[in-house]
Amino acid sequence: DVQRLKNLSRLPLSPPKQKESPVTFPPLASVLDQVEAIMLKYLTLPNPHFAMVLALWIANTYTYHLFDYCGYLNIRSATPRCGKTKVLEILELLAEGTPPITTQPTPAVLFRTTRKVILLDEVDKLRNKDKDTYGEVMAILNCRFKRGSSVERVERGEKGMPVKSYPGYGP
Repeated sequence: DVQRLKNLSRLPLSPPKQKESPVTFPPLASVLDQVEAIMLKYLTLPNPHFAMVLALWIANTYTYHLFDYCGYLNIRSATPRCGKTKVLEILELLAEGTPPITTQPTPAVLFRTTRKVILLDEVDKLRNKDKDTYGEVMAILNCRFKRGSSVERVERGEKGMPVKSYPGYGP
């Protein structure tokens, strides 16, 4: 016991000073301004303020886990070939995890995916092509905006048909 106390007395009273991290991050406002500039450079938007909305949504993909709710983007146009996919391609490059664009997803893809951020294209075509699948896809998307949301499915297994819960929260 005496030896242990002697050893403890040799320890410094305050923790050693840590080297300051050489990595510094620019203020969020500066990053948002840069992303907005990228949007305005590569996209023709109906309103230039939409570029900041896109920048904020990208920031959301990095921080949504800190909140109870997560906003979605729904990009629509009355005319085809107007640049909706181009918007998704830029979001793909800048969003957390560089999520690939998924086209006409099935409900199973949406609730089984391990991706935190999902970018969907051509979902509106499901509405006219397969109304049942479209309804199921929309139901799953309608639950993803809230923390703690899940999709439950009965899974075939060796021990009966257990119910499995798939977490669904994310942008």
